[in-house]
Amino acid sequence: LHSASTPPVPEPTEMGAVERMRLRAAVLSALVCLALGEVYVPGSGPVDDDAPQVRVGECVPGEIPTDGPDPTDNCNAFFKSQGMSYDAYPIPPVCSTACTFEETSPPDEGRGATYAMEWQTRGLNRAVGASEGCGASLPFDPWTGAVTLRPGRYILQGSALGSTSNFMAARIARLDAETNEAETIALGTAQYAAEVDGAKAFANSVVAPVEYLACQETKILLQHWKHVKATGDWGPLPSTGFDEPRTVHASLSVRRVGGEGGCASTDPDPDDDVEATRTCTFREAAAICDGDGFGTSTADAWNERLLYDPETSGDAAKCGASAADDGRGIVVQPGTYLVSAVSPGIRSLIFVVRLAKYDSNGAYVETVALGSHGFERVTDGHPETNALSVILGTEVTVTEPTRFRLEQYVDASATSGDSKGRAPGYFINAGQFNGCDGDLSSYGANNVVPVIGAQLTVERLSRDRIGRSCLFRETIDATTAQPDRFMVNSATGHNGIIAYTWNNGRLLNDYVSSPHSNATVNCGLLSSSVDADGTSFQLAAGNYLLEAVSMGYAMSYGAARLVAVNSTGSKFTVAMSTSTKDETYADGVSFGGERNELMFIGPVHITVKATSAGAGASEDLPVFRLEQYHFPTDHSYGAGYASGSYNAGYKAQESVRIGAQVRIERLKEPEHAGDTTTCAE
Repeated sequence: LHSASTPPVPEPTEMGAVERMRLRAAVLSALVCLALGEVYVPGSGPVDDDAPQVRVGECVPGEIPTDGPDPTDNCNAFFKSQGMSYDAYPIPPVCSTACTFEETSPPDEGRGATYAMEWQTRGLNRAVGASEGCGASLPFDPWTGAVTLRPGRYILQGSALGSTSNFMAARIARLDAETNEAETIALGTAQYAAEVDGAKAFANSVVAPVEYLACQETKILLQHWKHVKATGDWGPLPSTGFDEPRTVHASLSVRRVGGEGGCASTDPDPDDDVEATRTCTFREAAAICDGDGFGTSTADAWNERLLYDPETSGDAAKCGASAADDGRGIVVQPGTYLVSAVSPGIRSLIFVVRLAKYDSNGAYVETVALGSHGFERVTDGHPETNALSVILGTEVTVTEPTRFRLEQYVDASATSGDSKGRAPGYFINAGQFNGCDGDLSSYGANNVVPVIGAQLTVERLSRDRIGRSCLFRETIDATTAQPDRFMVNSATGHNGIIAYTWNNGRLLNDYVSSPHSNATVNCGLLSSSVDADGTSFQLAAGNYLLEAVSMGYAMSYGAARLVAVNSTGSKFTVAMSTSTKDETYADGVSFGGERNELMFIGPVHITVKATSAGAGASEDLPVFRLEQYHFPTDHSYGAGYASGSYNAGYKAQESVRIGAQVRIERLKEPEHAGDTTTCAE
């Protein structure tokens, strides 16, 4: 198939520097993997062996400069505008199955005003990844926000930032081709972000990974609904020292996992859907008018999050997980899984989500996966905002049917019964909404659409993905009161966040491997520990999915990025997080902005390639770091507050607190004798 349909490549010719740069740009913008694995190679020469070391995306219409007669020049100029050196150009794309679509704006523009009580489409205007490989693309007209899916099966997830609202939520929706009306595919976490004396807090609503089958070409949207407490907007502005050409305010990630098998018009083909129907998403749902919201919590204890949404997505027979008959959690069948979760919290100096194994009597047995350290100030009168605790994808193997449940710890400082996160019912009880049939009616017809609290995604891994995931975590000791903050290490000179700059790396000191993984083979790591500086890790040549979550505290503006630094010292931004902001802290509001806020990256597909001179030697491969920008002032707690008090119930069962996390998954290599310029179906 490939040899018969791939056009011949001419013999190389001598090229000058300008021609070489134009060739790279042409390859970058136009070389894509077609639906059947066929490859079109533009230009007059082959890809040279000194091509750059990390590939993350393509030039996208609407974001590159329009001056100049040649699109190649425009693409070239666009990358130059980011300060990227010659050696930092991405290598040609292989058949990438993952893309991320972002809503971005220049750092000095922010992102638009919002309207009250209607679903608004986020203006996705930038793609990261090879669109033909992942099966999704943006239109040539930017800011429409619609992403087009080719027929196939996908994993979708997203996050969207918003401000100043008693209630807001994101959703991924399908645009009906006949009615032009949006229909919900998956809802995000209910969010609440305060406004005090004109100072705005921002918060992310997160849509957990969900499986979706498109049986025809389908347009999907990332949308946001909010009940506006004050004039708000979608995206904040950074400040001095922010050297990126854009900020990110919302993102939608698309990963193609199968073909059209399962559509009524297609014949079943077992080879077409290797990964299909293997993902189930369980959600905690509350009626939008329910004054009890997500239920009450007991202080200094682990409290169950009830995943009782009847519209749980996925095929239990294929994903291997189903709701437990006791109503407390799920039952997972023998197999190997990738589990992830997100859970909101408020008014607790510690709140942490975990996936726990429990027995038939309902008793806790052990922790399967632990989430990031949540913090939200409990002092009355401060600008309250829902914060999040997140479990990044963790590989888990079970050998017999096993009961799992999501639990959330809140510490002894928790004084509010709704410490599981504030839902609209709280504000209905407080008289701040104009009744359930008034302000909230546009969220869902007849108020039958629920609001979402915690979410748990269980993905059953196929045999060729088992053992290929690993996780770096930033941890501190939970059994002592100190340290009570992240990014502190006297040996490496780290003492919290430095303001007005990109801090060179979170301290990824804890490594979690798959129970089936040899890190230096399956996961692709050259070492199962970070470098001596405590921040950098190195990957062997190959193809990967990377995703990350970083944490900040007391931020008037914050963002994170994954960067690659090659052997010449050139730094290349692999992916940016959604940004976040809390003006209440900068404006000096009493106890303003005192929460741990999370910033999400990816998942993004990258290709790592050694230079020809190095022949794969480690010194010729890039190192990766998770960096973070923080504003306004030097703040020793800026990387995340990890309160060490009032938590006897936590320390009794858990030994660490978790800050930033980075997940690495090594992808199956193209089946063409190591040729990374082509791909297999």
